[in-house]
Amino acid sequence: MKQGCGTIMKKIIDFLIGILLAIVYPNRILNLFRVRNLDQNSNRILGNDNVVKVLAFIAALIFVIAVRYIPATTNTHQQTVPGIPLEPYIGEGYTYWGSMIPTEVVVALAGDSTDIELMAFGNIRAYIDLSGFGTGIQNNVVVNIVGVPDHITWTASPSMLDGIEIDSIESAEFRVTPLPLLPTLPDSRYKFSEISVNPEYVIATGPSRIISEIDSVMSSFDITTMSLEPRSITREGVLLALSNDAQMEGIEFNPTSVDIEIEIYEDLRPINIEVNENLLNVPQDQIRIIEVIPDYDEIQVWGDFDDMEDTLELLPFNFANLDSEGQIIIPLEPQLPIGVSSEPDQIVVTVIYEEIPPEPVDDDDDDDEDD
Repeated sequence: MKQGCGTIMKKIIDFLIGILLAIVYPNRILNLFRVRNLDQNSNRILGNDNVVKVLAFIAALIFVIAVRYIPATTNTHQQTVPGIPLEPYIGEGYTYWGSMIPTEVVVALAGDSTDIELMAFGNIRAYIDLSGFGTGIQNNVVVNIVGVPDHITWTASPSMLDGIEIDSIESAEFRVTPLPLLPTLPDSRYKFSEISVNPEYVIATGPSRIISEIDSVMSSFDITTMSLEPRSITREGVLLALSNDAQMEGIEFNPTSVDIEIEIYEDLRPINIEVNENLLNVPQDQIRIIEVIPDYDEIQVWGDFDDMEDTLELLPFNFANLDSEGQIIIPLEPQLPIGVSSEPDQIVVTVIYEEIPPEPVDDDDDDDEDD
């Protein structure tokens, strides 16, 4: 059994040696296949070294062509690359503002797995070129991809975009109108000056279709949470472009903001106080009024004081209402015109008086009566 296996192995080795020798000596092929009865010319051709060289050159040429131009079998691979930023390009003086352009696209790659694995995905870029379009709504705008080797195919999703509105950029000058939000005034003691804006005019730049629709440019001014006290307030005002009370987007302003200033002041008026010394219910035979003194001879009033006189004469008061110190508190509100308030809101009046001594009694008169 072992001898049979050895014989088979020997035959296989001899066969392989014969093939190697046949590459150099073609006659070996004939011997290998036991071809012995060729004519003399055949033996002369196959035994010629030059012929062998020519045949070897032709065989080598055929082998090179086969290897070079017959495509090798590749392992086709597909991979999806999401989140590729989409960059729009547009000509100077034009804008695509307001168009629904996605910020990212998905790129599907197909090709040899090794080539895809060796790719630098960070070099992939997506863009749309809007520079060749005119104004108006554009459809079928192609999404282009760069950074992918030529032997790898790509497909962008989305591959085309519709509804891109291209518009020219225009500028116009507008006057800024302040939009104040002021604290409520519990009374009319405090007032606000006119609001000033600096600068008074600004330049608005944006799509021509939006610039043409702007009705006004306003700036909000909110001081509703501030306490009321005399002072000057300046705030940086944000600019708003409005059309029919709706805010317009896509506008840039120069300057980007304005200064809004307003002054809070007290609208007061001084009024003199006079006290009527003709007190009511004074016992003339017992009390002599020396002086009536108010603790304020001037007050500040605010409100509807335009028709007031420069002096307010207090109404007479009842002598019987004086306290033990000869004083009385007189509220001013009932004595002021409707719509007018004051500070202070009451007056303390001090009455200086003396008692009149009783007249002496005549004794002679009493004796006469007794008689």
